[in-house]
Amino acid sequence: ALTHPVDVIEDYLRNPILGNTPVEMIDEAGFDRAKDRLTQLTEDIAPTGYENGLRFAFFQTEAKDLNDHIQELALRSTLLFFWDMGMATVQVVLSHWLDTDVVFELNEGNQTDDTFGMEMLDLEKSPTELVGKFHNRGKWYHGGRLWRNEVQVITRRSDEAELYRPRKSEKLEMWTYQEVWSVNYVLETLLRDRVNTSANVTFSAHLDALHLQPGDIINVQRQSGAPKVLLHKLARVESASQSVGDPRNDSAPQIKL
Repeated sequence: ALTHPVDVIEDYLRNPILGNTPVEMIDEAGFDRAKDRLTQLTEDIAPTGYENGLRFAFFQTEAKDLNDHIQELALRSTLLFFWDMGMATVQVVLSHWLDTDVVFELNEGNQTDDTFGMEMLDLEKSPTELVGKFHNRGKWYHGGRLWRNEVQVITRRSDEAELYRPRKSEKLEMWTYQEVWSVNYVLETLLRDRVNTSANVTFSAHLDALHLQPGDIINVQRQSGAPKVLLHKLARVESASQSVGDPRNDSAPQIKL
C-alpha cells in the first residue's frame, strides 16, 4: 500500500477510478523533487526501531470533491498542491525560511507601478499552539487482535510567541496518520510557519518573475507605507497568475503574486 504523502496524492490524480488525470497533466519531476525533499526532512523523526518519514494510514468511506480532498491531504503533509501551466504539482512547506534558497528579489525596479500592497496580520488571532487529534495505531492492537480504537491528542505550543501575546489554540483533525511522530512533525512545521508569518503582500512583477511558483521563497526589498519604510523580508509565494496584457492600451504582461 502507498504510505508516502506525495505518492498518495499522485495516485489520487492518476488512478482511473479517482482522478483519472492524464499523465501529461502531472508534473512528474515536481512530484519526485517534493518526495525526495520531504523524505530528507523527515528521515529522523521516528524513535529508534521504527520506520522514519511521514506515513499516511487512513481509509476513505465517502465521496469527496477531488481537489478539496487533495488540498486536505497536502495540508496534513506540509505540502502545497497547485496547478502550474495546466500541470498538477506540489512543493514542500519549509518552516525555516532562512535555510531556504531565495529565488527572486522584489524591488521597485522589477515591480509594476502602484501594485504593491501589504496587510499586516492580527497576530493575536494567529495560533500560538496547535492541537492535533488522531487514531494511534500503536494502541489499536493487543495480542494480534484489534481491541480498541483510541483517539490521541497532541499539543504543540510556541513558548516564544506566548511571550508577546496571549495563548491562541487551533485544532486540526489529523485523520491521515496513526503514528505520533508524524503528527508531531506536521504540527510543529505548521505552527512555526504560522507564528513566523506577519503580513500578506500582493504585487505585480514583470516577466522575469514568470518562473515563480507557490512555495518559492523570495526577498521583498522595497519601500512602502507612510512614512516610507524599507522592507527587507523573506516571503513565500502563495499564488501566482499571469496577465497577458493588451497592446491596444499599452498594458504589458504581468505576473500577479
